[in-house]
Amino acid sequence: MEENYGPLLSVRKEIDNARKKLGLNNDIYEILKNPMRIIEVNLPVKLDDGSVKVFKAFRSQHSNALGIFKGGVRFSPLVTREEVMTLSMWMTFKTAIAGIVFGGGKGGVNLDPKKYSSSELERIARAYIDAISAYVGEEKDSIGPDVGTNEEIMGIMADEYEKLENRKAPGVTTGKPIAFGGSKGRSESTGLGVATILEAYFLNCGESLAGKTISLEGFGNVGSFFAKNVLEKNSKIIAIKELDYKSEPIYLYKEDGFSFDELVSLKESSYKNLTCGAKFISREDFLSLDVDVFAPCALENSIDEDEAKILNAKLVIEGANGPTTSRADEILKEKNVNVIPDILANSGGVIVSYFEWVQNRTSLYWTRDEVIERLINCLKSSFENVLEIKNSYNSTLREASYMFALKRINSALRAKRLI
Repeated sequence: MEENYGPLLSVRKEIDNARKKLGLNNDIYEILKNPMRIIEVNLPVKLDDGSVKVFKAFRSQHSNALGIFKGGVRFSPLVTREEVMTLSMWMTFKTAIAGIVFGGGKGGVNLDPKKYSSSELERIARAYIDAISAYVGEEKDSIGPDVGTNEEIMGIMADEYEKLENRKAPGVTTGKPIAFGGSKGRSESTGLGVATILEAYFLNCGESLAGKTISLEGFGNVGSFFAKNVLEKNSKIIAIKELDYKSEPIYLYKEDGFSFDELVSLKESSYKNLTCGAKFISREDFLSLDVDVFAPCALENSIDEDEAKILNAKLVIEGANGPTTSRADEILKEKNVNVIPDILANSGGVIVSYFEWVQNRTSLYWTRDEVIERLINCLKSSFENVLEIKNSYNSTLREASYMFALKRINSALRAKRLI
């Protein structure tokens, strides 16, 4: 039986497997198995009651072989050094697949944002930038939103950096408010990207999204925009897993499918009002539904070994980062369940972050239609590139994604005479 690796060991295993399949020597694995730099800081912040609390924070800069470091910063009680290391490694491969000139980075502050006021979160955000300002910037490392952060936090961080540098540098963060140099289309880009990749997958199979049944995990930013776009293509979302007002997982089912407005209404009521005809079901019933697609769009490690054994979907598309454990991935492979991996499926956000960075650097801003058109073209190209590797090497989509990315990174390192 395959060992169940943690996320960090799992991504290292994927890199090494891709390296071997491509016939590359071990040098590239040695370079990529760890981040180039990990910044670990303690942030003393005065709270509203006058007390001071110290927050542990990190920034992991994995690789800049293809361009500056790029990745989000999350405010979460689950943030650890190992987590940001792993996330920064995924970002390196995600940006490489997307064909943009970014490397991989990721940061985080260990806290529960629900427990702090908006003014406290602002002070934490400014303290974070104060602590890492020497290592970030438009030409070093550009920060984006992630779990527990948003466009407001990105604007605050950019403002703090500009004050420290005494110059305009809006590209130090992306996902900012439009009024502060943000890009149109950024908020919807990740969920739209997941839907676009899913549609490309079915078109390659000679099918369409119309009529496909979907079970969805998570109705936050990614899940909601994914849902909106697949429903516009006449798919049916018949089940959803979400958190209720007590932050407890709940599972809802509607045989004839939810409309987007119904999903929004359920979310707004904290899933107390089921007037749309939905009913609660068990975790086991949710996983065992005979659906065409299961879309985990929440957090890491949501599909473990036990869930993979029960899961009855024909296809999994990873809207979240790292939602499938290594052992679960192996079980799905044994069950002939195709998995569209996160580093391919959810790259829409970082692609439009790249567009925002370009717009900030040139001071030329695009319409939403221009952004979305460029995004869709980029995603389709990424899928075609990965599919070509998959067919050439008779590999899974996850293996092919790592292989395509590794080829790009290897070429860049060779051009720099680093390997």
